[in-house]
Amino acid sequence: MRIVFLGEFPISFPVFLHLMKQEKLIAVFLEEEIYSKSLKKTLKQQFEQQKLPCYFETKNTLNNSLQLFLSKNEVDVVIVNFCSVKIEKSILNLPIYGFLNIHPGKFPDNRGADPIFWTIKNNEKSTKVTIHKMDATFDTGPILVEQTTPVYFGETWGMLHSKIGLLLVQAIQKALPLLSNPQNYTLQTNLEIYTKKPNSKNLVIDWEQMTSDSIECLVNACNPKYGGAITYYQGGEIQLLEVSPVDNPTPLFGKTPGEVIYANPKEGVYVCCKYGQLLRVNILKSDAGILTGNKYANIGIQTGHCFTTQQYIKQAIQI
Repeated sequence: MRIVFLGEFPISFPVFLHLMKQEKLIAVFLEEEIYSKSLKKTLKQQFEQQKLPCYFETKNTLNNSLQLFLSKNEVDVVIVNFCSVKIEKSILNLPIYGFLNIHPGKFPDNRGADPIFWTIKNNEKSTKVTIHKMDATFDTGPILVEQTTPVYFGETWGMLHSKIGLLLVQAIQKALPLLSNPQNYTLQTNLEIYTKKPNSKNLVIDWEQMTSDSIECLVNACNPKYGGAITYYQGGEIQLLEVSPVDNPTPLFGKTPGEVIYANPKEGVYVCCKYGQLLRVNILKSDAGILTGNKYANIGIQTGHCFTTQQYIKQAIQI
């Protein structure tokens, strides 16, 4: 089998190495804009050592380059693992078995951009690696393989991403023997469901509306890809990287969501949430650097002050 690989490195290395061991790869295509000069040089050297042709293409040249290569070479399938460019329909039909996309999320719930973020933010109990045949629109082609994995409360974006990375090889191993038989594909339903890439508003903690669990899920979904969930203290932006719930049997009624209930260099920072729930700030990033809650308490955060949803300081709303 002759395979062309289109992916993002170093994320794609597990799948790439598996295909190299199977001696199935004949070329690699990469999106040039996402690589620094040093990483691009390193990748080129590694591919040259493997005597494997590699093509760094811009968003504007990728389709033309793929079309030229696939027209001149007999290719069974193109495997795609992270690509932001929409491949033209005429090009998708050039390989014998088309293009296979590896999607780190389940369909239809997490069809679209950054499924790992939405999986964690929405506190889903499981997710899937989905391999599907690509068609004219993003993530709507028939499904070939689904590989399920549990998602545990407290997992961060980085943790789940690494776990899914280990499943990609298993999924590809299952997919390749099946791709030649049309009966192995399952048509998708609910094609209107499509999640967009998180915007800046999706990354902000809404203290008045979010429970302590939903805040923790957002914080974990933002770590490390988005640098942490956004909140504000005294007008300055802070990104929370790790929080944990505090078992307080008696809700803290009469307090404002986002209010700092306790701040001490030894015990750290504790914040009131919706319904009087209590949350401990473990790690955050501010203009003072990446700090533990204990260290942040040591530089002057005060009990009674509030973390806010917007940058200006709002009038306190009691619960």
